[in-house]
Amino acid sequence: MKRWARHLGLLLGLIATAAFVLYATRTLQGQDLSRFMSGTAIIGIAIAATGYSLIVPLSAMAWRRLLLDMKVARSWSELCIIMSVTQLAKYIPGNVGQHIGRAAMSVGRGIPLRPYGISVVSEAVLAVVAATFTGLLGCGLSGMGGELLKHHGVTVFPPIAILVLVFVLALFLAQHLLPRLLRSMASRQSADSTQLALPRNRTLALALAVYILNYVVFGTGITAMVALLLTGQQAQWFLLTGCFALAWVVGFFAPGAPAGLGVREGLMLGLLQFNYSSPEALLIVIALRLATTAGDILCFAVGAAASLMLGQQPPSSPTPSIT
Repeated sequence: MKRWARHLGLLLGLIATAAFVLYATRTLQGQDLSRFMSGTAIIGIAIAATGYSLIVPLSAMAWRRLLLDMKVARSWSELCIIMSVTQLAKYIPGNVGQHIGRAAMSVGRGIPLRPYGISVVSEAVLAVVAATFTGLLGCGLSGMGGELLKHHGVTVFPPIAILVLVFVLALFLAQHLLPRLLRSMASRQSADSTQLALPRNRTLALALAVYILNYVVFGTGITAMVALLLTGQQAQWFLLTGCFALAWVVGFFAPGAPAGLGVREGLMLGLLQFNYSSPEALLIVIALRLATTAGDILCFAVGAAASLMLGQQPPSSPTPSIT
């Protein structure tokens, strides 16, 4: 990536973060934040953090199957360690640290670079498809579409059409262009290397199902958190899961935002305010960031402990920040 693109991405990430902090300060001014310190709120955030941390072992299952199709056999526990230890590095702007750290750990543990690259490209494309599908389906089943049409009429058609178009394009990419891309990557083998096998369509479909399951599990944790944080308010699983999934897609394509910080929160605020008041939506978003950060720390702690028990020293990771 060119230097100007990296700088632009970082600038956009900083602007989004600053805008979110400013909005949060103004919206929460005079609001009672003691609910964050209540026992039920802490339990709710812990439940959401646990659900979020389960993404690592689930994703490691899919990664293992992708590698197995390319004749690279690694244990599920070893892949869990790699993914866990590099979690905190995504708080470096642009997630650069996570990508570099994961690649370095994988190659250092004997995973060839080309199968690693093919598996990660497959993972990224399928993750975007899974998030877009889950987001559109969740928000649609939540009744948000009807509320948008009722209050905003034809003005909502363009963004809805764009979201549907993004999903169709992502699905087309996964179904038609992804196999072609993987074959192209495999064909760049050196002359003395053997032909590299590629993930089968059945394996790609299984990985896609696992990535959708990630949102089902974490969405359940988010719903429990909201039910405990906003007592008396209805916690809608479809709405909360769909909003997070769509926000993740936007955060994924925000090159300068550490772990989607600011960008993801901004979109979730806009979506949640159709069913919650502004202070309530903001409390949910802040609690969600606390939960995901706690989940990343939990993953790193467990992965680092497992790595040390196996005699493998984990690389250092930067301390995450939610400000």
